[in-house]
Amino acid sequence: MTSPVTGATAGRPRDPAIDARVHEAACLVFGDVGWAGFTMDRVAQRAGVGKAALYRRWPSKAALLADALASMLATAPHPVSDDVRADLVGLVRSTTSLYAGPLGGAARRLMTEAALLPELAEAWEAIRHRQVSSARDVVEHAVRGGRLGTDVSIGLLLEALLGGALMHAVLAPDDDHGAHAERLVDAVVGPLLT
Repeated sequence: MTSPVTGATAGRPRDPAIDARVHEAACLVFGDVGWAGFTMDRVAQRAGVGKAALYRRWPSKAALLADALASMLATAPHPVSDDVRADLVGLVRSTTSLYAGPLGGAARRLMTEAALLPELAEAWEAIRHRQVSSARDVVEHAVRGGRLGTDVSIGLLLEALLGGALMHAVLAPDDDHGAHAERLVDAVVGPLLT
């Protein structure tokens, strides 16, 4: 029954702690087994909740996974400052952490499986768009501030930095990402700094 004043339904309110646990469990299950092995049963077991609790919140496994990925893999905009090297090192570190961190399996699977699954394509596109837009803001700020030349190809620069971060996350997930980020930025951007 819906309350005419608040629009809320009768019954117990949703517990945000359960939503957070389910989101994390969904990402971890997806990272482990991909879409083919992703089931509501596995997520419920991993989150320590009943399957009915999942279906009360999400109508399907696709809706659950898309919501979980959007919640858990969303990245905050990267801060920009007058220190372009520090800004780019931070960008590379956060990208490496996304793909090598605890939810890295889900991030890598999403990147590869979204092209095959319409259910995930929208979630991947939103995450990818936020990442690219935020990264472009960092480089464009450096160009506007005169710390990078106006002839710099922003697309190629970001492909080198973010591609290098992604490959490092895949090939050396337990490495010191901070030191790698600094080396990568110095190698790719060092000669371009004005």
